[in-house]
Amino acid sequence: MSDEESFSSSVSVNGWSVWYEKFGSGPKPLLLIPGAIGRTDFYHQLEGDNVLDFDLVTIIAVELPGWGRSRPPVRKYGTGVYDNDAQCLYELMKELGFDKYSILSWSDGAKVALLMATLYPESIESVILTSVYTYISNESLKLLLSSQSVDNWHKDKLESYIKSYGKKEVIQQLWTKFIKFAEYYNQYFPESKNNYHLIKCRVLIVYGEKDKMCELSQITKLKKTIKRSIIYRFPNGEHNCHQKYSTIFKDVVEDYLMGRLKEEEDKDPNSGPNDGLEYMRYK
Repeated sequence: MSDEESFSSSVSVNGWSVWYEKFGSGPKPLLLIPGAIGRTDFYHQLEGDNVLDFDLVTIIAVELPGWGRSRPPVRKYGTGVYDNDAQCLYELMKELGFDKYSILSWSDGAKVALLMATLYPESIESVILTSVYTYISNESLKLLLSSQSVDNWHKDKLESYIKSYGKKEVIQQLWTKFIKFAEYYNQYFPESKNNYHLIKCRVLIVYGEKDKMCELSQITKLKKTIKRSIIYRFPNGEHNCHQKYSTIFKDVVEDYLMGRLKEEEDKDPNSGPNDGLEYMRYK
């Protein structure tokens, strides 16, 4: 890829220096929102063997305010944290000249994508939610708590994040704050308070059936709530299904953006006879 097709910079929004990196020059603008930690979550889609088609999409890959290279200041947690993320990214895309675009998101970043689709319907063409969770169950909280020490992380994972943070100690400090926030997440963001039913754009929910961070009941409820949503399931996928199955994920994303991804009936064995839910699985 030429230097003209890839570069990084930052934009000052609401007191935050929001870092972004541009990839490709295709006709479909695509905002990439990673999870907590940062942009390396999408390594396979941006630099690996299964990069997205840069002749199809123009990608703006960001790090959320207070994470990675979108510092200082450090991330501030509370009931307004995702509202601030959504507003900052909306203003960033407007500053870059993108009035209409799609969003590809993962994990914690998927909640920001949902909020942007709710708040800025005129700007969001479609949303892809990968490994999204709308509340934190007791099981997923235990999983997060078990990851609290970065010394227990896989060596490759930790090294990839050090590229953004420089020192392991910085990652540990920020991750500890995130884990503390997760303990209060359900109190900050009760499901009864979301407005996801207002989302008008197309939404693809990518779900790994072995994802310990999210139960199937969350996914099916979200599908019922969002009118124009469909689900794509990886039967053996976990929370990082976009990384483990990056070849298939590439095809799913590109087909969805181009309107080629069709829903196939695949009844959930745990659903009732009148649920009427349809799913897609990879073969």
